[in-house]
Amino acid sequence: MKEGSKRTEIGVTPKGWEFVPFSEFVSIQRGHDLTARQRRNGSVPVLGSAGLNGFHDTAIQAGPGLVLGRSGASYGQAHWCKSDFWPHNTALYVTDFFGNDPRFAFYLLRATDFSQHNSGGAQQSLNRNFIAGVLLARPPRPEQEKIRHCLDDADALIEWLERLIAKKRLIKQGAMQDLLTAKRRLPGFSGEWVERKLGALLTVRHGRSQKEVETSSGPYPILATGGQIGTADRFLWNKPSVMIGRKGMNWPPFRPDIQA
Repeated sequence: MKEGSKRTEIGVTPKGWEFVPFSEFVSIQRGHDLTARQRRNGSVPVLGSAGLNGFHDTAIQAGPGLVLGRSGASYGQAHWCKSDFWPHNTALYVTDFFGNDPRFAFYLLRATDFSQHNSGGAQQSLNRNFIAGVLLARPPRPEQEKIRHCLDDADALIEWLERLIAKKRLIKQGAMQDLLTAKRRLPGFSGEWVERKLGALLTVRHGRSQKEVETSSGPYPILATGGQIGTADRFLWNKPSVMIGRKGMNWPPFRPDIQA
């Protein structure tokens, strides 16, 4: 064991940390129904199993707070809300943090795997009584706050990078539009562009069925209209190429980023 750690019933943890049942870490209850007809125009977030699912004019839970997905594909997922909100009945929401740092509680529950606590059948469901005894590692409040600040800083950096990437994508898209239509010319180039039929510039071939070559351990990607759909044991084309969606929802964008 590392110095400053201790062995517990479910693993090695830092000294000063303790394991407590879920029901002693936070208090949760089921959200409240709010049909489309009952909703009124407003700015109050409505949080359901998958997070924000609309707005209303009335809040019934003070923020900041968090909810856990109670049903469907998003069951067990934690979602955070900075302001007062309406917890929908597809979610469970925290009514008391029992002195724990709320934001730390969000990160801890977001990192907790609830997949083994499905109380439903085909429709997955999270029952608060089923998870009441789940053990959670709880550090002292000052350490909770330090951990929360570190994770908040990481989230802020990720958000800034995502905004930067989105901005760069828009800049690239605009540059592509200008450069590929001769609205903008690169230094050293002048003169008129010449129009040619597509068939005079390149050869387009139809793809083939993957049934005879598909294998889960194949080294070659099988590419379809929407991207990769599997792997193959042999290739059909072995030179740089461009994929063009032929049918379906992804038609007609081409894929210049894919090389066979």
